[in-house]
Amino acid sequence: MKNLNQTIKCSVHSCKYNNDIEYLCTLEKIDVLCTCNEDKCKNKTETICDSFEKKEN
Repeated sequence: MKNLNQTIKCSVHSCKYNNDIEYLCTLEKIDVLCTCNEDKCKNKTETICDSFEKKEN
């Protein structure tokens, strides 16, 4: 697969990987999981960012 150099925008302020100035995820790789049974997702609310880590205050 061709590397498209895509950018992941992030507005989750509680994630420690979020750059609050540019709203970009600072991770090199982001894992996205399905919360559906048997991987049969039908809409975006059934997915989750598995790379999320809570920002420490």
